Amino acid sequence: MDNMTDLTEIQQFFLLEHEPQLFEIAIRPRSCGGTAKFEQLALYGDRVIDIHLYDYLISKGWETSGDITSCKNTIHKESTIKAFADYLSIPSILTSSDLTCSLQDKDLAEIVEALIGAAFKTNGLDKCSPIVRKFIEFAITKQDKLSKEGIFDPSKDYKSKFLNDIRKIDNISNKEIGKFIPTAPRNGGPDHSIIFQFTDEIPFSITLEGVTHKITTMPWNSAIEAEQEAAHKALCAIKGQNPEYDPTMDTLRPIQEKTVHSNVSINDKEIIFYKPESQNRSMEVKNNTDELLIDYVKRKASKNSFGLLMLLSARLDDVTGASWIRETSSDVLALLNLQLGEENYFTVGYGSSNTQARKDAGNKMLIEASFFEWVEKNYLDYRI
Repeated sequence: MDNMTDLTEIQQFFLLEHEPQLFEIAIRPRSCGGTAKFEQLALYGDRVIDIHLYDYLISKGWETSGDITSCKNTIHKESTIKAFADYLSIPSILTSSDLTCSLQDKDLAEIVEALIGAAFKTNGLDKCSPIVRKFIEFAITKQDKLSKEGIFDPSKDYKSKFLNDIRKIDNISNKEIGKFIPTAPRNGGPDHSIIFQFTDEIPFSITLEGVTHKITTMPWNSAIEAEQEAAHKALCAIKGQNPEYDPTMDTLRPIQEKTVHSNVSINDKEIIFYKPESQNRSMEVKNNTDELLIDYVKRKASKNSFGLLMLLSARLDDVTGASWIRETSSDVLALLNLQLGEENYFTVGYGSSNTQARKDAGNKMLIEASFFEWVEKNYLDYRI
């Protein structure tokens, strides 16, 4: 999606080109003379983002509520939504008659939420899915880019990583850890737009292994973001490089791989798989159900992702699936091959039975092959 340049494009993106009054309400926060209706729309939008984001994460293989919520919070965050507002050029269309209007990051984030809330009120929940999906794609791309370049990403929890790392570096005790926690000082700004910043006069100073590091940051309207940037810079300073950021709970893909050791093989260096006889049996599928293919695959995947892929290979000419099994002394491995068009994918599942191993392989394949995205791209309006 290219950056938007004018009011009409933004209205069309949020499905509000025929709702100018509702659009005006949604782009006017309290700080610019907005009313309670703006806050109500923002509340709706906040919930709509969560619903579609939960659906996205679950479709990617996340299972437990704790993991899903943790990952959700790295995307649905004020700093990320504000960046999306800038990406959409929303600030360029805000021309308040109130010259004292001073938009903060929180306002811009709530404008995006209010616009999504207005889209929901006008068009319903399902029609908001492409809007939220664009936001999710933007957030993931932005985080990946910052991570690769070693640039500070306000959506990440560098403070926790910093505190964990210095414990290992200098054997810091729990009683001493407090002096290593950055606490951002106020550095000006009116009460409604306070600036927090570590400066040359008031830096975040830490001494490790006899070396003192004095950290300064950019000005922020949020103390938390100033502290996170200080922690990021401190990590860079003490490691002498860009900190590698890879906490388990903060990745956009669930960790599903397991290490297994087979004690039944030909020469201890090979694991031989065989194709089950059941795979050669014929199967029956219902036709002319008038169900959208994308709805069908999501419904089937939630129950049996492996079975879905096999069934789909019988329905679509450009989908081919095959699997092989290897039984060890205690567990089962399932090797799954899926061809989508000209792309070929392989993955291995693991479980205590054939069914569990295939299920694991099927769930992994949905992620590795970006299966739902492929169906939406190639069969968006296709019915079976």
